[in-house]
Amino acid sequence: MNIFSYIKSHVPILEVISGYVTLKRMGGYWKGPCPFHQERTASFTVSPAKDIFYCFGCHVGGDVIAFTAKLESCSHLQAAHMLAEKFQLELPEQIRSNISSSMSDKEQHTKICTLFAQWCAQELEKHHNALNYLKLRTINAQSLSTFCLGYVPSGSSGIKNLVQTMSQHNIMAKDLIQSGIVQEGKHGLYCPFEDRIIFPIKDLVGRICGFGGRVFKTNDTRAKYYNSKEHAFFDKGTILFGIDQAKKSMQSSGYVTLVEGYMDCIAMVQHGYTNTVATLGTACTQMHLEQLARFVPKVIILYDSDKAGQQALIRLAHMCWSVNLELYVARLQAGHDPASYLAAGLDIRPALESATPIMTFFISTIGDHYENMSLADKMDATQKIIEVIAKTPNLLRQELLLEQACSHLNLPIGALRQELKKYSSGDIPEPSTVARESLPVAPETIDVHEDKVLEEKIFYAIMNNINLFRELDQDFLINFMAQPFADILKLLQHYSTEHNNITFGNFFDTLDDSSKQLVSQHLLKTYQETDLATTARLVLFMKKRYWKEFIGSLKKRISQAEKEKNFAKAAALVQQFVTLKKEWSL
Repeated sequence: MNIFSYIKSHVPILEVISGYVTLKRMGGYWKGPCPFHQERTASFTVSPAKDIFYCFGCHVGGDVIAFTAKLESCSHLQAAHMLAEKFQLELPEQIRSNISSSMSDKEQHTKICTLFAQWCAQELEKHHNALNYLKLRTINAQSLSTFCLGYVPSGSSGIKNLVQTMSQHNIMAKDLIQSGIVQEGKHGLYCPFEDRIIFPIKDLVGRICGFGGRVFKTNDTRAKYYNSKEHAFFDKGTILFGIDQAKKSMQSSGYVTLVEGYMDCIAMVQHGYTNTVATLGTACTQMHLEQLARFVPKVIILYDSDKAGQQALIRLAHMCWSVNLELYVARLQAGHDPASYLAAGLDIRPALESATPIMTFFISTIGDHYENMSLADKMDATQKIIEVIAKTPNLLRQELLLEQACSHLNLPIGALRQELKKYSSGDIPEPSTVARESLPVAPETIDVHEDKVLEEKIFYAIMNNINLFRELDQDFLINFMAQPFADILKLLQHYSTEHNNITFGNFFDTLDDSSKQLVSQHLLKTYQETDLATTARLVLFMKKRYWKEFIGSLKKRISQAEKEKNFAKAAALVQQFVTLKKEWSL
């Protein structure tokens, strides 16, 4: 047990948060005003049963360690120490000895990560299928070297070679396990990065502290990316990929270009845009932006209209403004990310040079074709713009944004000021304050065409009663549920195969910050009992919705089982098909 697990098992989250927030009980949850942002109506929710919190206003969530670290502006390790002192906890000797040698532990971790990155780079040169994939993605030799890209081969021979190589540097298997590079399974050691392209992740000063791994084979059905698990020396909420090399270029150019993934960042740097950084597959956090604000006053985000949501951009803008950063949006053609855009031979510079301030972008997007809208659509568009302006704490910025909206929409500023006053006085409720249902939903009332709602209910049921997942059709849910639900369920499937007894808390601890926030959000949206019969019924509705696709997948699985001469499995799949037909009277 590490210090984080120990603290969480001994410190009640409700008691900690109650010391900062006035909470009121509402069913199985407690609610109060968020301590991280200003709000008129309470949207901050705590679940003592799950030991998690989530704010539906600023979208911050996690456990008691994350809450303390966020509130006190400190690292997770420092937060754990603060809680131990506050609750007068006597830490076990093993934990104390580990903490006392934290500096040497960090140096050892850096050494292990550096040697592992070098080993992966050597393996990449030996495995032409991985190397050819990167060449196909137009990654050149200079980028391979600059970013120290690598590859982890599959199979026990690769693990054996890794362990032998590391032992030459006095690094034992237990050290690799502690660093998260290898793990212990039922059949011995394995590497979670197996058969993936490896992206070493460096901290601000250039020390390798973690890794990202990407699948590249077309028939690989695993989650596309796998990142190192968070620990004392690797916190994805504070690390930006590429920032160690981008710092000087950021300062000289006066801005940073923020992209979504490793490949986008590498492609941008390769084409000369060296002031580019990327988040590690998670949403941009306040700590990311505080780090960027030390070097530049301006952030440009490359916007793919197929992916980036307007509300997500607005939330990012508010966080930027809180640390005196200005957010600009550069548009890309639909269907392109920066890597594919550059690989197609297109020039990305005009998009960067014509980047627009976030509110200009938002107002022009919401108010596009405003003159030709119906009266109801005009009112709806105007209210959305006013709502965003109302959440801006700086009064001068509010006034400037009002003038900008008036100019674009051709409306009198007095009318918009009146609407803004309604929001300021609380006359218009925020969407997040709408009462949420707390009763179970009968399966008969589910509209199977509402795919998103149906999937959210299934995901909620599984997270609320995590052992239900063992009794459900896991492969179907992983293959047909939308992201990021499918990736989290894939992780749960892997976790459940490696552990006989699983609890929500133990599984929750294995997730990254972004996944923790998503799980917290969906668990705290509502409160309802979940059982196997109801959940299985919901899954049945989902299968009916995807009947054609599901049957096609089932036929492929039957065919594959027959090819492998696994006739028992094939027979079971055929029986599953027959049973479904009977249930649906087809």
